[in-house]
Amino acid sequence: MSGVPHEIVPAVWEAYRRTTYRVKAGERTYALRVGERHPEFDAWLASQGTRCWAFVTAWNPRSRVLGEEENRERHAALRRMVDERGWLSWPGEGVGEDPSWVPEASLLVAGINREEGKALGRAFEQNAIVWGKVGGLAELVAVE
Repeated sequence: MSGVPHEIVPAVWEAYRRTTYRVKAGERTYALRVGERHPEFDAWLASQGTRCWAFVTAWNPRSRVLGEEENRERHAALRRMVDERGWLSWPGEGVGEDPSWVPEASLLVAGINREEGKALGRAFEQNAIVWGKVGGLAELVAVE
């Protein structure tokens, strides 16, 4: 499969690509999808004074299922790191097509570039993040 990083199983990469990344921002919940534009979300994001974002989770590192308590602790650590760096963030969840995969608590972090987003994903042992900018397509980015 073209575009799949060699260290990620193609079926896993495809599952990430087909996931809906929901973010609760302002009074709305936005559904972000890889490879799509999101003009309403972009308008809201621009109104917040920012132009780029990364959607990051700390749950289930390298797609290895952990218990709920451990995942909650990892999410709390992600939230602390984002807060300590002074980044704006909003709660989100990654909702896959497989109903047996529990939606993963996540953060949409605003105002960070692709490399900062990748570093944040790496810090929590993720395979990938979703990154975007106002007017662009949401991109699935391997953190390598």
